[in-house]
Amino acid sequence: SDTDYYTLAANFVEVTGVDGTNFSTIKSFVNVDTAAGQNGTLTQSDFTVTENGVQQSVTSVSAVGSSNGSGAGTATDLVFTIDATGSMGDEINTVRREAKNLSSRLSNSGRDVRFGLVTFSNNRIQVQQNLTRNVSEFERSLDNVGDGGGTEYNYDALDTALGMNYRSNAQKVVIDITDEDANRGSKTQQDISQEIQQRGISYIAVSPDFGHGAATTTSGTATVTDESGATISSTAEELDKAVLASKTGGQWYDIASPDFSNVLTNITGSLSSTYVVKHESTIPRANATNRTVEVTVDDPNAGVSSDTGQY
Repeated sequence: SDTDYYTLAANFVEVTGVDGTNFSTIKSFVNVDTAAGQNGTLTQSDFTVTENGVQQSVTSVSAVGSSNGSGAGTATDLVFTIDATGSMGDEINTVRREAKNLSSRLSNSGRDVRFGLVTFSNNRIQVQQNLTRNVSEFERSLDNVGDGGGTEYNYDALDTALGMNYRSNAQKVVIDITDEDANRGSKTQQDISQEIQQRGISYIAVSPDFGHGAATTTSGTATVTDESGATISSTAEELDKAVLASKTGGQWYDIASPDFSNVLTNITGSLSSTYVVKHESTIPRANATNRTVEVTVDDPNAGVSSDTGQY
């Protein structure tokens, strides 16, 4: 029906990250969940961009998937940050298996992908694997992930993951997997939120849903979209990774969902239909100012859809 068509058309674009580190050149990473988007056939004329409501000129658009990774922005650097505490025992085997499947699928697609791994448990944060193209090496590092003590300094671990040696031309992605909230360490949610946006990193959280009163609130509410596309109202809990995903324009998946084994498959699909959309900002530089970038896609079959991100 017309209603169903327009409901679909309103929701097929997601801005997963905006990179302003090379200002005034701004790169937006845009997931387009349509047939044309997944096939990589959308062109520059299908995209429009505004920044803080001001129309910008799109200078280039490229699909992330590339046979040789030679095009600007087609490379991907992907870092897993995994809670390796005892309560994750059941999930770690699933994460290990699905992470291997994801790495193999992305590598076999011919894309220029590097993988890294950070674990955290019992006050200990370890870089188990520096960024590498060697899938076998990455998978051996996954095999070494065990379940240790019970303190989760998740934000400190994210700080380590965010500081790894990402390529300047790459799509930068951190997948954060935990079954608990974050214990307080030296870094706060606000610290990590700012760092994610400053570095132009796409943040994906796989964590519990604390959005229905299970956690103590510190301020207000945040809107979070779960893995099924449903929108929930989540308490703005300082230690809740769903809220961090919402603040940074990232993605959140419920680790307790029955289809948890499909979460990384869904993430692979999201990464596979990503476009790098570049524009030159016409707004003069200003210190400590968050800017909102809105990307609109006019898909030849699905209609018009848009989403926003910040840098």
